[in-house]
Formats: sequence, structure tokens, C-alpha cells
Amino acid sequence: EKTSKRVRDAQVELVKSGKFVGGKAPFGYKLVPSGMISNHGRLLKKLVIVEKDAEIVRKIYSLAIHQGYGYDKIAKTLNEEGIPAITTDKWKATTIASILKNPIYMGYYAINRRVNHGSFTRLDRKNWIYSKEQIPELIIINQCDRLQQEEMEYRGHIVRFFSFPDRGIGRSRNEAIMRADSDICLFSDEDIVYEQGYAQAIAAEFERNPKADMILFNIEVEESRRTYHITERKKVHWYNCGRYGAVSFAIRRDSLLASGVTFSLLFGGGAKYSNGEDSLFLKEFMSKGYQVYTAPVTIGRESAGDSTWFAGYNEKFFHDRGVLYHYLYGALAVPMALRFLLAHKGKMCETVSVKQAYAWMREGIREGKQGR
Repeated sequence: EKTSKRVRDAQVELVKSGKFVGGKAPFGYKLVPSGMISNHGRLLKKLVIVEKDAEIVRKIYSLAIHQGYGYDKIAKTLNEEGIPAITTDKWKATTIASILKNPIYMGYYAINRRVNHGSFTRLDRKNWIYSKEQIPELIIINQCDRLQQEEMEYRGHIVRFFSFPDRGIGRSRNEAIMRADSDICLFSDEDIVYEQGYAQAIAAEFERNPKADMILFNIEVEESRRTYHITERKKVHWYNCGRYGAVSFAIRRDSLLASGVTFSLLFGGGAKYSNGEDSLFLKEFMSKGYQVYTAPVTIGRESAGDSTWFAGYNEKFFHDRGVLYHYLYGALAVPMALRFLLAHKGKMCETVSVKQAYAWMREGIREGKQGR
């Protein structure tokens, strides 16, 4: 009895936080892996819209709201139009009623809607337990000249859109962290296009490696800008964390919040130094004892377009890289800078000599030491 109560209490908390607790998918939805993992390591599922069935649900709501039709008349209309019913040959008023009364079609999960005493008995709505609010699956931070919050639905997913007058990629990602509420979080940019099934692929990797706090994945980019390509599953260390961009990160939200790590406001697009906020984030996260691994799985690609910070391998690129290396490697910044240049000279030193690039990086390292 105590075990049953604990299970029930856990289900209530999951529903209140906006998570699906199991059972059959309602009409118009199907179940897919959510990317969320329970406290017992079980992969949770979520509901996603089946568009052909969702059109029927929208029609039912339209007939009820805009035409004022009752359950019987809606069922009759669907049958006359030859719209396939869910499980029987014809639509019935009871089926229509169950759809119109189900809170899932308004974006809310609910539990305790009925009890089973040999047969199911529907409980009064006052006994239902709802999710506290519609849970967003996507948070967009827009840096512009206004302060605004919007919420919208896109292909069956809830999106929250926040506009801020501040600038800097680190600042925008920190704003997103404060508002994220899924078990596993990703950091994306406007030019990233995800592969079909990427969420399931990410969830599968976390299920495969339950001790991982963060897993890094492949994002395909044009050859001239590629800094890494993962070919095996292995642990990431301090000396090779400088090659991965934030768009490759998938991180457990609980670990992220417990670490207290945020993105630097000194580095990245819109900041003083043009890049490196992701490397610093990764290094600090690992320095606090959290486990980071790679997975040889491609989850997306970068679409072609102009970068907001990369203007070529010029003086500013190498200078800013030098400042970054001071913060990443400390006393080892100079040899690590030389190692970096020798490893990438074929790509980065086509128009400038290795000696000149090294001098610019040394200047950046000195600036980092002086804290200017």
C-alpha cells in the first residue's frame, strides 16, 4: 500500500510538472521518447501531434465553438462527411464528449480523472489534478530593442519567445537556462537545422550512458569552420574541451542547475571577445566534477549563411583566441596556443604566417593576464 502511494505521488508530481505519466495516447497524438529520464533511469515518453488526426480534432472543436453544435450533431456531421471514426464504424456522441472534455487538447496534462472499481467511473473535474501550466519545449531568446514575452504553438509544440534589449550570446543563453524546464537541454542557434529523430537519438545516448551529465554530439558545418568530428564514445578532458561549440551540447538540467555554471559575458557574439564562451562553460562544468562524454551521432547541421562573429582568420580572431587560452589553460596557454596553430595551420594560416598568428595569440594571452 505504501509503495502504491509513493508511485501515485510520483505520478502526481510528474503531471504537475507537465510530463506524460503513461497510458494510451489520446486521439490526434502519438507517443515518442521525450528526452526526459525518470529518477529510476526510465526513458519517459511525450505526446506529439499526428497531423491527419489533429485536423479532425480541430474540426470537432470548430463545430462546437463556432457553430454551437452539440455532441450528437457533431458526431452526425462527421459521419455524413465520411470522416473515419477512431475505433468504431461511426462517430458517437460519447466519443465527441470525451475529446471536448479532455484537457490535453488545451495543452494540459491531467490525472485522477476517473477511478476503477471493477469499471471506470469518471470523477468530478474538481478532483482532477492538472499540470500547473503548459510546458514549453522550445525557448527562444531574441535580442532586439524591446522587452517582451510571447507564447505560441508550432506544429503541436509550445514555444516561449522572450525579447530582451541586451546583447551577447552568453547573456541570451543564460536567460534560456533560467527558463528551461526539460530534463535534457540543448543550446541552439538560428542557423541550426536538426535531423529527423534527433531527440530520440539524444535520449538513447543518455539511456546508454546514465553517468553522463553532458553528452557532445556532431553538428555538421562547412569544412572551413569545422573544429571537431566525433568518431567514438569517450570522456572529454580539460585539454581537449576547446574544440566543441555549444550547439553540440546536450546536458541534464538538474546537473546544470546544481553546478551553478553560466556562460561568460566576456566572450562570444556581441561580447568583447568574439568566441570561446562555450569552451569556458565546458571547462568550468567539468572542473566541478561533472562528467562529459562524446557520442558519434550527428543530430543536426549548420545552414549556410554569414556568421555574426566569424570574419575570417585575421588579427582579431587570433588575438581573441589568445585571451581565451589564458582563461582556459592558465600557465599552459602559450604551448597550447602553439599546439593549436600547428594542428590547424593548413586551414587557418593560408593568408597569414604561423609566426604572425602566434604573435597575435601571445598578445591576447598577455592581455588576458593583465585582465584588461
